[in-house]
Amino acid sequence: MKNQWVKVFHAYNGGETYKQRFPRTHLQPWFKQVTENMPKAFYRTITRLRSGHSCCNSNLYRMHLVESPACRACGQLEETNEHIVLECPEYSQARVSLLRGLQKMILNPFNLDSIMAADNVKVNVVAFGPTKRLRIPIEYLVSHATTNLG
Repeated sequence: MKNQWVKVFHAYNGGETYKQRFPRTHLQPWFKQVTENMPKAFYRTITRLRSGHSCCNSNLYRMHLVESPACRACGQLEETNEHIVLECPEYSQARVSLLRGLQKMILNPFNLDSIMAADNVKVNVVAFGPTKRLRIPIEYLVSHATTNLG
């Protein structure tokens, strides 16, 4: 069964970004590894980040749902997932904590692909888990999902 699934996965016409991040196929979804009790927003956000279909302005602009791809937090030209998590000056303090937490778990240099593609799901919990040590605010990544997409 797994061999058949691998063939279907690689033959599918689309999802190239996802296939590059996750070349190995799994029969169980990624979230089966999460042992912490996380809110639905966590799973929704991580799934969107993993698939490249988040609610950042650059994606919403391509779908003609917002008037500008500019960052809502800092106004820079394009609000992408990479920008929000690793570049936006609005989150520079949170980013320091994020990178400290991740440097023990994944190799440098960091980019969003290396964070999202990490085999260890704990990386996602460290990066986006809703705790007092919140790194990059999941609320920011999720908040416009409901306001812009219903």
